[in-house]
Amino acid sequence: MEKRQWERVNRIVDTALDLDREKRATYINNECEDEALRKKVIELLDSIEQSETEQFLEGPQAYPHNLARDLSDSNQLRDSSTMIGKAVGRYEITELIGHGGMGSVFKAKRADGSYKRQVAIKILRRGMDTPSNIARFKRERNILANLDHPNIAQMLDGGLTNQGLPYLVMEYIDGVPLLSYCDRNQLSISKRLELFEDICKAVNHAHQNAIIHRDLKPSNIFVTGTADIKVLDFGIAKLVNPSQNEDIFKTRTGARMLTLGYAAPEQLESQAITTATDAYVLGILLYELLAGQHPFRLENKGLTEIEEIIRNISPERPSQRFKELASKQQDDISSNRFTKPSALQKMLTGDLDAIAMKALRKEQNQRYSSVKQLLEDLARRKSNLPVLARNDSTRYNVSKFFKRHSTGLTVAAGFLAILISFITFYTIQISEERHQAELEAQRAEAVTGFLTDLIQSNYPENAQGDTITVRQFLDRGYQKVQNLEQNPLVKAEIMKVIGHTYRTLGQTEKAQTMVADALNLLEHNQVLPVERANTYNTAGLISRDLGQTEQAAFYLQNAVSYFEKANQTETSAYAKALRDLANVEKQIGDFQKATEHITKAIAIDEALNGPKSTELAESYYVYASILRNQQKYPKALEFQNKSLSILEQNIEGPHPGKSANLNNLAILYERIDDNQKAITSYRKAYQINTDLYGKKHFRVTNNATNIAKLFTKIGQLDSALTYNNYALETGQDILSAGHPLMIRIIHNHARIFYQKANYTKSDSLHAKAIEVANKSKNNDAPNRGNVYVSWAKNALQQQRPNSALRYYNKSFQSRKKNFGLADSLTQGVLKELIELSQQTGHSGEADSLSQYLKKR
Repeated sequence: MEKRQWERVNRIVDTALDLDREKRATYINNECEDEALRKKVIELLDSIEQSETEQFLEGPQAYPHNLARDLSDSNQLRDSSTMIGKAVGRYEITELIGHGGMGSVFKAKRADGSYKRQVAIKILRRGMDTPSNIARFKRERNILANLDHPNIAQMLDGGLTNQGLPYLVMEYIDGVPLLSYCDRNQLSISKRLELFEDICKAVNHAHQNAIIHRDLKPSNIFVTGTADIKVLDFGIAKLVNPSQNEDIFKTRTGARMLTLGYAAPEQLESQAITTATDAYVLGILLYELLAGQHPFRLENKGLTEIEEIIRNISPERPSQRFKELASKQQDDISSNRFTKPSALQKMLTGDLDAIAMKALRKEQNQRYSSVKQLLEDLARRKSNLPVLARNDSTRYNVSKFFKRHSTGLTVAAGFLAILISFITFYTIQISEERHQAELEAQRAEAVTGFLTDLIQSNYPENAQGDTITVRQFLDRGYQKVQNLEQNPLVKAEIMKVIGHTYRTLGQTEKAQTMVADALNLLEHNQVLPVERANTYNTAGLISRDLGQTEQAAFYLQNAVSYFEKANQTETSAYAKALRDLANVEKQIGDFQKATEHITKAIAIDEALNGPKSTELAESYYVYASILRNQQKYPKALEFQNKSLSILEQNIEGPHPGKSANLNNLAILYERIDDNQKAITSYRKAYQINTDLYGKKHFRVTNNATNIAKLFTKIGQLDSALTYNNYALETGQDILSAGHPLMIRIIHNHARIFYQKANYTKSDSLHAKAIEVANKSKNNDAPNRGNVYVSWAKNALQQQRPNSALRYYNKSFQSRKKNFGLADSLTQGVLKELIELSQQTGHSGEADSLSQYLKKR
């Protein structure tokens, strides 16, 4: 064969090897314009398959015959299509979802209707039911039967069809391939690593059951709608210790029933396949998840060259590979990871580079010997412990020590900055008012002594250990601040700072106690109005977080008043107090005052900080939520997007403001029935907050609740239950008994079971939600009205109209008190109450209620 023709055959075969049988046949037909070329392509494919099949086919002569049959007609596909509607065991086939050389895969449901779960059925095709293939099929069934892990697609059943063909019944996975899912949802590096850890756990489970997958690749790993990993296709898995009757499946020299791009060097040679083989391929997946590139440059390479690269060429570090890409590629890849190129390269450099490179070592004994080791290194990285993949050095270990304590050290530095400014303030006062010099010097000395004592208590030699958390630092500070009785103003300032920090950590009730004590001290001592204003502002935000809206409004109105008394109306602090007050007034339903205050805040922010400032972004955010609550959706979307755009231009990486904007964007999309955009925005917000705060935090729980509510609305009840169970579990750990978010979570649960037609369960959950509402410090919580409405609908499904009437009335009274008669939702509840009153013979009550209807 001349060189040009050989290059063409080689190119066609290279592409064909990556296609399934049906697509391969179509591709070869399209590429080969004459029979001679097609024959040479099939011969080359045959020679490759002979060494790759593990006796999967009956003999070498069978492959060209079967491929030729696929190329010439579509009888098999037609035969598969005729299976639709037929019964296989206890299942009825509903759809053909896959077709290949060995057989077909169908979607099916239980024929007896005993449950609605969809399944996938893999059936060996006629002509392939040779003894060796049937043995192989049974072996796959035995392998899957030994695997029971939430991240591995489960085998449910198996047997023979009426025609005597073996079949497997598998869990049906409705999901997206790994890399596509990550890019489509713009998952951050930390979120991708979470998914990767789930893959590793699944593979480790297989290894613990003496099974090596051997064909791990993105197309064999799916992510479901609930963001759960599912590893598929153990069809060419290898038993670590096979029994005698499985000798037929031992790998031949050079055998590779695999995709070359996801093959380990030993799979191309006559070397033993071990658990380190799967660890190597996991290294390839990790590399792609991190850098957006395959570790090896295999484009436009022939088979021999590809094999040489896999056997002998070590890849570049992920960070280096990313660095060498064109700017446009870097922008696209980093955008898909919800960050910027410079930030992504920084994230990859160091531990992640080292972990990926250790997994990809050519020598098996130099790699991670097990997937468990790989998981341990990922866990060590997350905990800022030295990873095994990097050589120990004093400098490296010291840097890890400081990273482990970075939060505590940051808090210390924050206290230092705040308290130094506090000392500076009083020093200025001393120079201006000499008669107060002695008093202010005492305050400054007390602050310095407090800070010194607190930080020294956390030195390793005093702390007797090398770990300290933010909460530990704050708790120690709280204990020490009690000793400042002789300096009440210093004590008040420090308590406010500690309270504010507790709030950012989600410890809202602790924060409220601290700031209430600070306010009490300020009320009983001479102090400047600005100090009162700042403390009242913090107290207002904490009360808002706890759902105590009326108390929050009182505190924030005081904050605004004290700023005005101090002639501080042209400051960022005053603008912040105005927007915080507007946000609470929006919750109460006083949109006129809320609009007035936020408009004033926007004007101040623009004048002081310019049109691209983060302060202005915060004011736009509040204004958008006010507009949303007034159902002015187009204008709300405009300001919500303005706010998010400013933050993205100013701040790299995850940030609370970004997640808050994305959450509100999702609510807006939900209101205008753009549910797909809503889900995407909610998930991005959830991801950012998880990155920032970990899994047990108020904001993360709130995001999960919102996602669950939307899934409930669109009827994806299993997904809704997954997210709401997570919210319930974390909420019970971090929320107070009567917290408004806990009411929403339980209410979500009730609505899910209502849609599942389990009205008894829904009934008990509605009662539980009201029980929680009764424990709320804000006893007439706005959520109460929403719970009663859906409880009424649940009662109607149970043929209990009088109970429904009572619940509607309670909802109306609650909404009237909290939002007023003009509110559209209040009016909606009122109309349903009047209609049900008329239907149940309470026409007098219906007439009495009609006076409250808003005149059109």
